[in-house]
Amino acid sequence: MRIAVPFSNPPEECLSIGPSQGLAYALDQDIVLKLPFQYEVTMDTELSHCWDLSMGSFVAMEKEVAVYEALQAEPHPNFARMLATNKTDYLFLERLEPLQTKWKAASQETHHRWVLELLAAVSWLEKLGFVNGDLAVRNIGIDRANNLKIFDFGSAISRSHWDYANEIPRDRFNLSTCIHFLLSGVDPLADVQSRAEAVEIRGMLEAGRWKISEDACLLADIISDGWTGKERCGQVGHEADLDNWR
Repeated sequence: MRIAVPFSNPPEECLSIGPSQGLAYALDQDIVLKLPFQYEVTMDTELSHCWDLSMGSFVAMEKEVAVYEALQAEPHPNFARMLATNKTDYLFLERLEPLQTKWKAASQETHHRWVLELLAAVSWLEKLGFVNGDLAVRNIGIDRANNLKIFDFGSAISRSHWDYANEIPRDRFNLSTCIHFLLSGVDPLADVQSRAEAVEIRGMLEAGRWKISEDACLLADIISDGWTGKERCGQVGHEADLDNWR
């Protein structure tokens, strides 16, 4: 089924990859347009599941807008910037380079700084009353000043949501995966080929049976706690463990 877009000639560079809650287009080297996708409505009821997907995309946009509006009131340097607009059905965002693209050329010192910036961003988001809901390496970018920034908040959950408390351990799991990648360049779930393989690897991580990469051993306890769900990972920061990086 064809996706309806609000222009006759879409921008050539679509940045959306894989399953997505919305469409992202690069307008130029500096600006990204993000909008919900909408399948065409037809008389064919066998395609009604597509309409459900469309509605889910609009809900995700509402969640993302809520996070960016909170960040406008209380900004933080480690989030992608939303460019000023009075619209709520699409977003103009700062364009970032994918973390995966920038990681290899960066120094170990920079990797360590990026970990601190990621922790600062996650902590700030919780201060604003949200958990990310989809924290992942693919949703982390690097700006022109070589600073880490996070984006994509279509799965964000607010503190008032009934499942907020249960989402925190899931967010910690994803945070550990991102920290492991920042230190080592390895995302254990990056190359899975099936759902069964993803479930198997995730089970190994949760059971503490995954060998942490040598370059990530400095924060092995923190990473392991996030993956296995230990209580001490319930608060972002770990200042004592990170003092030697400052």
